[in-house]
Amino acid sequence: MLKNHQSLALGLLSLFHGACVSPPPLERPPWQGNKEGSQAWTGKMGLFTFYEADSVLTVSSPSTGEDLIVAPLKTEMIGRFGLGGGYEHFIRDDIALVIGIEGRYTEPVVIDSPLTKGGQDLFVPGDVLQFQGYIGGRWWLPVRWADGGRLRPFVGFDLSYIPSTKFDVLARLNDSIEIPFKFSGSEYWSGNLAVGLSYQWSDQVVVHFTVSHETALSASHDQTTLAIPGVDPDLFPPYPTKTTVDTGGWIGFLSVSWGF
Repeated sequence: MLKNHQSLALGLLSLFHGACVSPPPLERPPWQGNKEGSQAWTGKMGLFTFYEADSVLTVSSPSTGEDLIVAPLKTEMIGRFGLGGGYEHFIRDDIALVIGIEGRYTEPVVIDSPLTKGGQDLFVPGDVLQFQGYIGGRWWLPVRWADGGRLRPFVGFDLSYIPSTKFDVLARLNDSIEIPFKFSGSEYWSGNLAVGLSYQWSDQVVVHFTVSHETALSASHDQTTLAIPGVDPDLFPPYPTKTTVDTGGWIGFLSVSWGF
């Protein structure tokens, strides 16, 4: 997924240039596929993200249980790649039930990272690969624009289930001790509100540009231990560590529906 406004502008320009200049002629009036009982397969690709994660990493003493490090982290989740697929079923004219799965690959960048005494980042998260399933609905508004009414706005919502979140983390207890560990977060749910534009490209194919605001309905938690590499755990027991991640932000998608 692309991050900056220029990429978004280029994507929109390409979509509407292709859609408005050279679509194939329609053999029937547009939006016949939005009739009650109609169905479609969908594929989607990420375009951009404005997405953040709020995390708290707590490292405790193995002997006393006292918190040694409590590090609140605000992380920008830079989208690198996103793909998904799903199914639409129109339960009424212009109102569809949607269901699908989605995969996202993001690069986390900690904003104003806490530092060790030597000026190194205290925690360095690795890239995140995440899968989720969603169910929701779409309503195409009763307005039509461009090329005989091929362009229409829509609104919608999704409820998403994320079974787990996993990524590597490098923790520095000081400037000389680096401890890698894995975050394996618990399941959580998110709610998405969506707006967008649909273009009737052909009698069977509709192209959609969607902007969705996603909010986690619960945080993802993990408990693990930090073991100093090369050190006997009987002499220096591993440090208990708790991690909480709460996410949310804006995501843009380009998708295509094929009616059948």
